[in-house]
Amino acid sequence: MLKPLLDFDISGVEFQYYFVCPTQLWLFSHNIIKSNEDENVKIGKRIHEEGYKREKKEKQLARSKFDIVKISTGYIVYERKKGKILESNINQLKFYLFILSQATNSKVSGIIIAPSKRIPVQLNEQDYKLIENAINEIRRIKSLKSPPPIVKKPICKKCGYRNFCFSGEYDR
Repeated sequence: MLKPLLDFDISGVEFQYYFVCPTQLWLFSHNIIKSNEDENVKIGKRIHEEGYKREKKEKQLARSKFDIVKISTGYIVYERKKGKILESNINQLKFYLFILSQATNSKVSGIIIAPSKRIPVQLNEQDYKLIENAINEIRRIKSLKSPPPIVKKPICKKCGYRNFCFSGEYDR
């Protein structure tokens, strides 16, 4: 059973990190800051701060912030990405849709906006099960005394935590 929305203890970033790398989730949730010098971190911050300023209506629910537009039939949540759209990005948007639907009892939908395409996103029954299972697992990982074992993946090369995990192995 999920906690009520007001007590919700998981952010959208944590939800996304769970699908990318449990170690990244643990580090982030324990306030271990990723490198601000990392070029990918800088690009992501610029996109968030400057992208689509005139459309931007950032809202915060529980521990998540997202861009939202109210329409006559409900809400649309926008998520902007700088490049390739990953399954973790889609899951993060579904998480935002989930918490917004819980808070408003309204119809919600989402759109991932990337430089070359827009992907519409909806929630279905399988998504609710995936989200509930992920939330339980995220809570378990966050409660660990030390990070889960590091699993080297191709995405590690672009991760702001790579120096923590691999002591500069990718920088050689």
